[in-house]
Amino acid sequence: MKIHQLIHKIGFNVLLLVIMVNSSCAQNPNAINEAKVLDLAKQVKHYDKEPGYFIMFNNYFCNIEVFVNDIPIYKNYGAESSTSFYPLDLNEYILKSGKQMVTVRLLPEEGNTLSKEASMKLQIARIAHLKTNKNFEEEKKILVEYETPVVPKEGKTDVEYGGDFQYAGLPVFEKTFTFQADVPYTVQGWENSMVLNDKNQDSSELEKEVVSFYQQVKYIYEKRDKESFRILMEPRLKEMAQSHYYNQKDFKKMIDGINRMFGNENKVHAIEDYKLKFYANGRIAALEPKDSVNVKLDRVLRFETAIYDDYLKREVKGTAGFRMLLHKPKGSNVFEVIR
Repeated sequence: MKIHQLIHKIGFNVLLLVIMVNSSCAQNPNAINEAKVLDLAKQVKHYDKEPGYFIMFNNYFCNIEVFVNDIPIYKNYGAESSTSFYPLDLNEYILKSGKQMVTVRLLPEEGNTLSKEASMKLQIARIAHLKTNKNFEEEKKILVEYETPVVPKEGKTDVEYGGDFQYAGLPVFEKTFTFQADVPYTVQGWENSMVLNDKNQDSSELEKEVVSFYQQVKYIYEKRDKESFRILMEPRLKEMAQSHYYNQKDFKKMIDGINRMFGNENKVHAIEDYKLKFYANGRIAALEPKDSVNVKLDRVLRFETAIYDDYLKREVKGTAGFRMLLHKPKGSNVFEVIR
């Protein structure tokens, strides 16, 4: 499977949920303006080189949180290990060329301190052509490689037998890496957005604003007003499309997926038991469930759905949802969805 196909598999369907989740049958008077969606392809700039950046990691006997430029992209609590080393896409969190920051946080699997068995391996890699690569493993260029340090066991060498985690006994172990990204695009993102958790901000009023925005999106979904949702999500879609070099074919696939996934009525869950979180150095706000254990489950906006899985070749029913990251652009006091 090519890496851009993998992105579509693990991330593209999520993008469909986020952007057009409230699609309904073709007779719906609030149907999405497909021409407007396809027209966005004309706004995506293309280049001779369209690189992609990825992170791969596994962790054992510890919980893990991964942040890119102070935005969480992965969390895993409660599982004994995360052995998958498949690449997670970073492009959507890279606004422009320059130094990027990745922070990994290891937390105790049980109790209050990290065990001596805790460990983690990580790679950050680049591929020269995101859309046209043929073999990710062969074409990737490793930019960062890291393995948690160990204290060799008595009478053994860590190379032969491993060892105990050097920082066992700590409540948390955090490691930050930087890498140079060279991308042909520049997107505004949250770079100049308002700092929301400034001490001069009224936190209670801010929380009310964020909750109100989420309620607005919930109402739009319940009314199956796809066009209002498209307008609301357009700032996010434009930047996501540019950072992944989308073409018109990608947008057509998006529309086809919408029609398949959301042609039926779906029960929407109430927005409750949430916490307000700030990311990107205070420039992004989001609501997350108080009991969230995985970044892909950090969805306050959740609904019952049936999604056709291209890999399984069948419809999969369950609870889905989407995470909204909100910001207030420079010169505005109104929230927008940015990721």
